[in-house]
Amino acid sequence: MEGNRNDHRQDEETKKQEQDTTEKTSSISELRKQVLGSFSYREEQEDRNETKNEKENLTNKTAATSSKKEEQVEEHPISSAEETPLQDEALPEESASRKTKGNNLDGFENRKKEDKMVKRIVRVVLMALIVCIIVAGFSFYSYFKAGLQPLNKNDKKLVQIEIPIGTSSKEIGNILEKDKVIKSGVVFTYYVKKNSITDFQGGFYQMSPNMTLSEITNLLKEGGTAEPEALATAKIRIPEGYSADQIATLIEKNTKFKKQEVIDLLQDQTFFNKLLAKYPELLTSASKATNVRYRLEGYLFPATYNYYKKNSLEKLI
Repeated sequence: MEGNRNDHRQDEETKKQEQDTTEKTSSISELRKQVLGSFSYREEQEDRNETKNEKENLTNKTAATSSKKEEQVEEHPISSAEETPLQDEALPEESASRKTKGNNLDGFENRKKEDKMVKRIVRVVLMALIVCIIVAGFSFYSYFKAGLQPLNKNDKKLVQIEIPIGTSSKEIGNILEKDKVIKSGVVFTYYVKKNSITDFQGGFYQMSPNMTLSEITNLLKEGGTAEPEALATAKIRIPEGYSADQIATLIEKNTKFKKQEVIDLLQDQTFFNKLLAKYPELLTSASKATNVRYRLEGYLFPATYNYYKKNSLEKLI
């Protein structure tokens, strides 16, 4: 009897344990379903969001494409016969390609035009510089060439000029230009340096605008007077080595006397005797000379002489 009760209790406990196990198993299954359901819900939610985002992106792209098409159609209108779905899709790319090529061509043409313009400007500037250099060179040459000539070949009027002792050639040129005897002091300085002319002496000089630079420099080398003198009517410069005939020609050119008058006076024995009495030591050898055309040949010393209109030919000789 007791044995049966024990067996019955064991059966009940066993059933109870099985029932508990079944309940736990169902609880775990329900919990598992809940967890899996939560994950499924999340995945579904994410899928829905992705689908929504894709639709929005597609909508935006479609709108942008439509906008570009409208702009391109406005810039490049297409006839209705040419409007096809395929052409509408290819239009933006083709238009963009054409636009890029057009911009490249325009840029290339603009660069070519700019290069041509730059070359033209450079060419004009170079031509202008060459012309300026030629004009400047010609002007410089003309200036110096003119400066080497007398200031006025027809003006024999003498001017009294004072050259202080120790004056440089540059300062002398400035004085002569200021007193209107030469054209340019710069050219005078250049002429003196080029010909290595030195030993200018101070003093008072009488010069005229018709004198050449050579005559002026020779006069400056001879030396002036210590005191100013009355202005002479003309200057007669006898170069070294001139014969009596050449001296007579110079006198005729610069005075009122004729060449033949000078020749006659040089051959006049009475005039020679007067000079011999005045300068015996100087003319003794000349008085003994025979078979000579001019006894005074060689005694007319090279120098620059002042001629006064009131003086006679005898006084001048």
